[in-house]
Amino acid sequence: MENLKEKLEIVFYYMNNMDEFRGEFWENLKATKLEGKDEQYINHVSDLIDEWIENGEVAFTSKYGFIWYNNKLKKPSKYFKMKALVTAGPTYEHIDPVRFIGNHSSGKMGIELAEELIARGYEVILVIGPTHLTCSDKINRIDVVSADEMYETCVKVFPSCDLAIMSAAVADYKVANISDKKIKRNGDSLTIELIPNKDIAAELGKMKSVNQKIIGFALETNDGVDNAIGKIQSKNLDMIVLNQIGEKGVGFKSDTNKITTIKYKNKGVAARGYSNTMLTLQDSLKLYMNCIKDNPFSGPFYQGLIKNAEKSINECKSTFFDIKDFDVKSKADVAKDIVDSI
Repeated sequence: MENLKEKLEIVFYYMNNMDEFRGEFWENLKATKLEGKDEQYINHVSDLIDEWIENGEVAFTSKYGFIWYNNKLKKPSKYFKMKALVTAGPTYEHIDPVRFIGNHSSGKMGIELAEELIARGYEVILVIGPTHLTCSDKINRIDVVSADEMYETCVKVFPSCDLAIMSAAVADYKVANISDKKIKRNGDSLTIELIPNKDIAAELGKMKSVNQKIIGFALETNDGVDNAIGKIQSKNLDMIVLNQIGEKGVGFKSDTNKITTIKYKNKGVAARGYSNTMLTLQDSLKLYMNCIKDNPFSGPFYQGLIKNAEKSINECKSTFFDIKDFDVKSKADVAKDIVDSI
């Protein structure tokens, strides 16, 4: 066990301050009648800590250096809290004082995530766009309107957080020149110039330290898994939650949701190997398809090669990434699944 001395000091501090750690376990330690400096005693405690961790009873976080209750126990610590940033809801990009560009997001999924994290002992900052929905008073709620406001708030609070879950439906574009007066109808067509908003998840991915995790969301209409994998790589995410519009039970204002979670099996290996492997396979696939166009009579032969290439592409995804589909559930239950997956 690395940093054993530091870990032992932390454990004993924690046990002395937490009623939950007293009782049978503490009595068992005293019953060993071993001195604190005794190597056997240290090894005994070390084994017990490892057993705790292996059984999912506690988790050690090196960032703060303490033993923290695992999510599965749902026993919040009264001395130490993990801190999470959650984004939720839509953003509104103003055109003039009375009109805006927005979307149908209600913020319900993000609120359920914040509530689930609170139940598991997290301190939660919820940065949420315009919505009529309410949340627990235990949540530190920050209301924003535009993508720029959400960006500035997230960049400010993220450095103090252990986890960020980016579930907001942030507008990709904003109006280049917002009118300070209501735009009047004059019978002519109207052209509005849009410019890109800052990518909040990507920016936090650049800021992220080794002890922080970022969970992204992807809402796709086609090629969902491929697009989501592209985002998890380009934005330096640890996991991404995929929603695909058009599936039954999925929708902005629905009380249910259906998700797919995607995360690295081994981030270091995936980062090095996935892109190169996929590029080779996709190039082969394009070559075979072009060969069919150039020589229709060779179609059956190349169809077999295409089928093999497509199979290899799917196997490549499952080799580098853990891809898990969930059934349609209430958004409260989906929030539990997401937090369990992190």
